[in-house]
Amino acid sequence: MTDPDAVDPSAEAPAETPRRRAPAWQLWRWPLHWQIAVGLVLGALAGWQIAAAAIAELPPDTPADRRGATARGLATASAAWTVLDLVGDLFIRGLKMIIVPLVTTSVALAVLNLGSGRDLRRLGWKTGLYYACTSLASILVGLVLINAVAPGINDAGQGILAG
Repeated sequence: MTDPDAVDPSAEAPAETPRRRAPAWQLWRWPLHWQIAVGLVLGALAGWQIAAAAIAELPPDTPADRRGATARGLATASAAWTVLDLVGDLFIRGLKMIIVPLVTTSVALAVLNLGSGRDLRRLGWKTGLYYACTSLASILVGLVLINAVAPGINDAGQGILAG
């Protein structure tokens, strides 16, 4: 007696329909890495344009040592800067609003599922050691890069915004 629900191994599998590519104008359907890359490029172009507009507005009699600070003041006073600053702040605050409860809940559930106190103690030591090692590594990398690159210091050894 044969099972009526059994699958015949000799039967061919139905042909898969080929996946259609999303139209190029639908950016939200692009893969996430391309969306991030486009956002980075657009953000850099917007910053460059705001800076260029601020430099173009500089009065011609601005002393050379005050040009950077004056251009910065003009750029941060522009409407484009204000709008982009607001959008960025809203985005970061939204991320914090979602991530903090998510991480807290995940940690609480993981601790509740551990079981015995011995397992919790062992996990605590491993977590503490991991935290200490990664903190030490990030501090050392930061110190090495700051001392090697010296960002914000010009060739004369002064801060670029001094004056």
